Amino acid sequence: MDAGKLLDDVLAAAAGTASVGVDSITDFAKDYAQDIAEYSALIAKGAAPGGWIDEEDLPGWTKSLKTMVREFARMVAALIVVAVEKIINAVLSVIRTAIEGVIGAGRLAFLGGG
Repeated sequence: MDAGKLLDDVLAAAAGTASVGVDSITDFAKDYAQDIAEYSALIAKGAAPGGWIDEEDLPGWTKSLKTMVREFARMVAALIVVAVEKIINAVLSVIRTAIEGVIGAGRLAFLGGG
C-alpha cells in the first residue's frame, strides 16, 4: 500500500463515493513501519565506525529524489548561465552604443558638422 493509494481512498471517502477501509490504513502503517525499520538499519550502518551507505542500499524513491535534486541543480545552473549571458549582452550593448556614439561624433567632427 502506498501513500498515493491511501490518499485516493481518503479522498474518495470524503467525496462520499467510497469508504476508507481499516485494511488500507493498516497496510499503509505496516509499509511505513517497514520503511522506518529499513532507514534505521541504514542509519546504524552509516553511523558505525568506518560505516558507509552504498547507493544500491538506498530505497528506490530516495534514488529518484536524488535524480530530481540533480535535475533541479542543472536547471538552476542553466538559469544562471542564461542570466549571466543576458547581463554580458546588456553590457556589450552599452559598450557598443558608446563606441558607435564616439565614432559618430568623430565622423561629425571630421566632416565639419560639429
